[in-house]
Amino acid sequence: MKMHDFLVEDLKKSGLAPEDMPEIQATHDGYIIPFLSSEDKTVMKDVNGKYFVRKRLANPKPGGPKYLSESGAGIRCYLLPQVHQYLQKDSSAPIFMTEGEKKAVRGTKEGLPTIGLVGIWGWLESKDKRQDGEY
Repeated sequence: MKMHDFLVEDLKKSGLAPEDMPEIQATHDGYIIPFLSSEDKTVMKDVNGKYFVRKRLANPKPGGPKYLSESGAGIRCYLLPQVHQYLQKDSSAPIFMTEGEKKAVRGTKEGLPTIGLVGIWGWLESKDKRQDGEY
C-alpha cells in the first residue's frame, strides 16, 4: 500500500478527508502531523527548539505505539485556527476536549469547537519503569 493511500484510509476511519487536515504529510512509513501555531500557522517548537510533530505509523509493532514524537519533546494541545479565533472572540465560550488530533478536527468539523490533547502519557516515565514498580 502506498503511504498516501494509508493516510487517506486512516483519516477516512475518523470521518475525515485529507482536505480536513491539509498540513499532514505522507512519509515512507506513515504520516506526519505538524502542530501549527494559531497565530502565524508556522510549526510549533518543542521544549528542545525542534519542530513539534507527531508521526502516525502505518505498521506499528504489536503492543507498541501508533504515534511517535521526538523523545523529550514534551506535549502540546492540538488547537485548530478556527477554535483559536472562536476563543479569542469570547474566552469564556464553551469548548470540547478530546484525546488526539483527528478527534479534535472531527469535533470541530461537526460544529463542536474542540481541542485535542495528545501525548497523554508523555509526562510519565517509561512503561518499563512503571511496570518495575519504580512508579
